Amino acid sequence: MLMTPAPETKSAREWIADLSKYRNPSNWRSSFELAVTIIPFCALWVGACWALQYSYIAAFLISALNGAFLLRLFIIQHDCGHGSMFHSPKLNRLTGVLLSTLTFTPYQCWRRQHAEQHPGNDELRARIAAYELAAKMQLAAPEVSDLSREPDHVHALYGTKDANPLKAAYAKNCLLTRRFLEKGVRYVSLYCASRASGVDGLLNWDAHRTLKADYDRHCPVFDQPTAALLADLKQRGMLDDVLIIWCTEFGRMPTHQVGTTGRDHNPDAYTAWMMGAGVKGGVSYGATDDFGRRSVTDVATCYDFYATVLHLLGLDHEKLTYYHNGVNRRFTDVHGHVIKPVLA
Repeated sequence: MLMTPAPETKSAREWIADLSKYRNPSNWRSSFELAVTIIPFCALWVGACWALQYSYIAAFLISALNGAFLLRLFIIQHDCGHGSMFHSPKLNRLTGVLLSTLTFTPYQCWRRQHAEQHPGNDELRARIAAYELAAKMQLAAPEVSDLSREPDHVHALYGTKDANPLKAAYAKNCLLTRRFLEKGVRYVSLYCASRASGVDGLLNWDAHRTLKADYDRHCPVFDQPTAALLADLKQRGMLDDVLIIWCTEFGRMPTHQVGTTGRDHNPDAYTAWMMGAGVKGGVSYGATDDFGRRSVTDVATCYDFYATVLHLLGLDHEKLTYYHNGVNRRFTDVHGHVIKPVLA
């Protein structure tokens, strides 16, 4: 878990005391180098902005030279011996904002001009937007991952402090899922005992050898935290906008696998359920034969399932395509129909 340290606060007198340390002879050299480095840094920044009007190459070369001065600032920071340019955290943050602004403003100007000159080319903007989103996620991760912000009754609801470490770990992931959704994360994938372990079923649900013993171990881990997540989302009113999908890629055969008390994969019949936005509650669609071997009533394919999920997300599966190898392809290929009886 990522934890955020408590912010350091200082009085005005302590600020002055910190700054006065640079008057000492031992710190004079670093202060002087800081001054003679920042001055050309600012000058080159102005030059880069001016050069953008005439030549991208000149602006790039000036910006690269400016980067050398920025690197020198970090060297001075290291030479100070306390891990930052100044003793005051507030002054360090102010300096960081200033340097970031001076460093990235020329690139922002270049990006704007590039977009104006190449209106049909959005690959660069898409790549930069992806990097910016990744940075925003990193900045938001410490807060959203800090489960200590949750009250005790919520931890008790999910079981995050259960004596079973596997259950406690999964419960924390369920609670983290709710916090992700509250922060606007569009897609969250939640697994319970998802680690691969061959075919022994000890660490996952792939119970080829000992199904009952494996599921007797896994179900208590899965039960309370999952129920808590669903109840928590409902009581917070989040199911109006959140679609929950519980699914797998295989079912289980109705018979034992040869030489074991486990069961093999069944690709012809298995269960999936949905809950939340746009889904009609209390509805069961489709059924198997009496033996549980094959789907025989209202048979729904994977393509139908995909088409229905996309419809609930506001997307038409017949119009949503992606270009690959010279062809606009659909997620549902040439198949799939929306399963309307499960829609609210």
